[in-house]
Amino acid sequence: MSNAEQRPARILTWHSGDNRFELVVHTDKSTLLLFDGQLVELANSDWTALAEAVRMVVPSASEGGKAKVAKARKPKQSAPNQGSRWTPEEDKELLHLWQEDGVTIEYLMQCFGRNGGGITSRLVRLGASPTRDDIRAESKRRAESISSTS
Repeated sequence: MSNAEQRPARILTWHSGDNRFELVVHTDKSTLLLFDGQLVELANSDWTALAEAVRMVVPSASEGGKAKVAKARKPKQSAPNQGSRWTPEEDKELLHLWQEDGVTIEYLMQCFGRNGGGITSRLVRLGASPTRDDIRAESKRRAESISSTS
């Protein structure tokens, strides 16, 4: 795949209550990052079919309906790969996603199964930015710019 095919066409971020969601849209598939850390990847045609099904069963606000979100709380768990050594392949993919695709730290945390500190530290070590604060600020800027465009 070329870089243009790998680069997200759009990244959408939204909150429902205390829960944060992120949808990374590519030309042929999209990945939804759920608030509990799960990733759901589907072909865009499947996302369209799912949206149509939801519209059939969930009344819209214009029809007098009001969406309700259950706030299930789970105890915090450590990231599955926390403390594991980074492989050269992971380093390459991490840099690509950060520099070329422009994703957020939260998205990278889910992709690599690591916590935010591990992601930011690795990006600094790989020369993506001089400090962890710079990485965090850039991720925040990306998330805000995505939120303002949606």
